[in-house]
Amino acid sequence: MTIKARITTLVTQALLQLQESGLLPADAVLPPVELERRAEASHGDFSTAICLILGRRLHLAAAQLAAAVAQRLADHPDIERAEAAGPGFVNLFLKDHVIREALIPVLDQGPLPTNLGRGMPVLMEFVSANPTGPLHVGHGRGAAFGATMANILSACGYRVTREYYINDTGLQMDCLALSIWLRYLGLPAHRWPPGLYEGDYIEHIAEALQHQQGMTLRPRALPDWSSWPEPGSSEAINQWLMRCQEILGPEAFAALRRFGREAILTDIREDLAAFGVVFDEWRYESELVACGAVDRVLTCLREAGQAYERDGALWFAASRFGDEEDRVLRRANGETTYFARDIAYHLQKLERDYQHLINVWGADHHGYVSRLKGALEALGAEAIRLEVILVQFATMVRGGRKISMSTRSGTFVPLRSFREEVGRDAARYFYMQRAPGQHLEFDVDLARSRSTDNPVFTIQYAHARIVRVFEQAMERGYAFDTRRAAAHLDLLQEPQEQQVQRLVTRYAEVLETACMHRAPQAVCQYLLDLAHGFHAWYNAHVFLTENDALRAARLGLCHAVRLTLQHGLELLGVAAPQRM
Repeated sequence: MTIKARITTLVTQALLQLQESGLLPADAVLPPVELERRAEASHGDFSTAICLILGRRLHLAAAQLAAAVAQRLADHPDIERAEAAGPGFVNLFLKDHVIREALIPVLDQGPLPTNLGRGMPVLMEFVSANPTGPLHVGHGRGAAFGATMANILSACGYRVTREYYINDTGLQMDCLALSIWLRYLGLPAHRWPPGLYEGDYIEHIAEALQHQQGMTLRPRALPDWSSWPEPGSSEAINQWLMRCQEILGPEAFAALRRFGREAILTDIREDLAAFGVVFDEWRYESELVACGAVDRVLTCLREAGQAYERDGALWFAASRFGDEEDRVLRRANGETTYFARDIAYHLQKLERDYQHLINVWGADHHGYVSRLKGALEALGAEAIRLEVILVQFATMVRGGRKISMSTRSGTFVPLRSFREEVGRDAARYFYMQRAPGQHLEFDVDLARSRSTDNPVFTIQYAHARIVRVFEQAMERGYAFDTRRAAAHLDLLQEPQEQQVQRLVTRYAEVLETACMHRAPQAVCQYLLDLAHGFHAWYNAHVFLTENDALRAARLGLCHAVRLTLQHGLELLGVAAPQRM
């Protein structure tokens, strides 16, 4: 049980006692007690507005109620002081033993896992970038957020499966195949139809294709490109695709698509792994189509009266479920839309025995959420089990200038080169500093700096400092024992070390908050606060003092700080270095 949960129980008990005494109506339904950590120690450890809430609901004098609650709590052995404040707040000051009792388990085992999830199976899908090019810095925030949030959920007792959905059907994949083929044949990109994929990666894939296939995909005579539709015409891409498929034949063109897809997916997998992002499942859209799942969804929607024919196309009655307009499921040419395939994918997710689904999408998918949930509802599925977290794209700034991120033009900055420039640790942390729905400006120059202005440097330096403290203790022959440290924690009376103790014992609360509110930025800020608190203590006091008992206690607190920093950094995908 966290300290916060422990004190919440005390306040709840005090309110129940007031009901028994008649100060509160016996039939009143008490709302859950919420405690807020106080930023200033002079204002207490916690504050609660429960009396203000009850006063408004029950038409009672909130200030008198707060005074009564404070009086009930004042004599409790865990409470140093309880004060009624303002129009109905109660400020609580804890006794030192409460902090020490919460610190002792950390000394023995490190931060203890919470069990919010109780083993609930959760499917978390994130990144899922189209396999039409390498990951760029725009994908980095979703990758970092998804991986970190999955780590936090796992640490809080959820059974998490990390999944990547591969959109490998449709026009985009045909365009990728055509781009590779044109490069393979040596046609300069400026003569291609606009909208195809450019960039060095296309050339690399074409070279790999030639190495594997030789000239087998090259026609006996090169096409007379001048006879092909003008690149600037509206139907150029479709016409060029049709001619490419005629020359190669369906089997060779399909093989070309697969080759391009797998080349890019191999790069994506390696890039993500180097970024500390590993998936348990990789699901192909093409397999979903091949097994008939999409056709079954369309049939079910028609039978349920939620889909209809118009102008030769099949439409979903999305407007019945709050969408702006109805949406096409199958075009007049017989091709299913991305939306139709996505419905099938999510229905399959729900059928895979996961109690909760979490999708991490870019903010540009905002209007898509209700549409998808409406389709699931139309199929009789439990759309409420689907949670979508929208992540704003990050703006990269280097030298005060924004970095471009265009995939088709090939001018984007690959995630790989960006990660190599700023370092994996800084990239993971900086992507996580803000709530996912907030705009993020990623300062590349700050991320690369080795100064106290860089939060990653500050946190990692705290960990490395503690490692060095223990090395120095060994060099001087000072043995460390956690039981001896725990026995003397009452000697830690300096303001800086008391602050550090309180910070360490807050970690479980921060983790639960980050989990419940999908807020990994809370872990980022907490680790920075803990690092700042440690550095202030380190600079103010001697740890390896001649006083054996005090030295044991201070080393114990150092040990708890190191374990906590290490645990939090692991969740963020950031290293905890031994030296800096």
